[in-house]
Amino acid sequence: TFGVHAREMAPPELGMRLVQMLADGYGKDAEITTVLDRTVIHILLQSNPDARALAEVQQTIFQRKNLHSTPGVKCSAGLNGVDLNRNFPWVWASGGSSTNPCSNGYRGTAPASEPEVRAIVDYVEKLFPKNQRKQEPEGSEIASPFPANSTGVFMDTHSFGRLIIYPWVFQRLQAGNDMELEAFARKITSFNGYRLSGPGQDRFLGPASGSTAGWAYGILGVASGGLELGSAFYQDCQTFEERIVPRNLYVYIYLAKVAKAPYKMPMGPDVINVTFPEWTEYIPVVSKKSNLTVVATVSDSLRMSADFPTGQ
Repeated sequence: TFGVHAREMAPPELGMRLVQMLADGYGKDAEITTVLDRTVIHILLQSNPDARALAEVQQTIFQRKNLHSTPGVKCSAGLNGVDLNRNFPWVWASGGSSTNPCSNGYRGTAPASEPEVRAIVDYVEKLFPKNQRKQEPEGSEIASPFPANSTGVFMDTHSFGRLIIYPWVFQRLQAGNDMELEAFARKITSFNGYRLSGPGQDRFLGPASGSTAGWAYGILGVASGGLELGSAFYQDCQTFEERIVPRNLYVYIYLAKVAKAPYKMPMGPDVINVTFPEWTEYIPVVSKKSNLTVVATVSDSLRMSADFPTGQ
């Protein structure tokens, strides 16, 4: 998902650049072609369109929430609406959100009370297997890990902070798949150099209940995270073009690569590089002359810090 918060300009544009890269690269770039042939990628470019339109023309009010005003309540400019990232139906109202309609963290009147959230939930829950979900995800099974063979990845992209956030965030509590989720997040930081934010990290941004990524992991069982791009809500073009785009586009390619086993693959080694000879003579007969040498670089540590266990 991109554009959950209206004032965050960079995420939807990065999503468009991703679409363009995938479309342009298919059939021409071997890596992109392989990913698209083997993985289905769903990109929700704009999750909060009405408020985004307002944020573009009235930038000084820094509209974050949607435009669903509470009847009988008058808020200052930019503070009307519900925070979609506190409205998802997962540990809703358990902390890190507000009952004040004029707060930027206002959670709404009920879980998934907002049409934007219901649209995302209805769409996304159809994408991932039901048999990997828990019977009581907010009850007795909340701390239990999801099966190691679970599939699917969900990334909610925001700005700003240069962070990769992984569950849980509704409180400083390690999730059942904490080690796997941290490995997943650490692999992402190897591409963009961002800092980690999670329950075991010094930089913990929670609590935040009813979050998009928390719902995706807690209810659907998929590896999820929140990516905080750049250094401003209204990011300058130079920073976007020179830092955000080149450092983050490949993150989504990596997510697609590990989507079939997101609790296993980030814990193991990565193929860093594959090289082929510049040319070879094709001889359609099995003989010594038809050999083709392929050289691959595989590393268990290049995309992971030395103090974190991998190779499992």
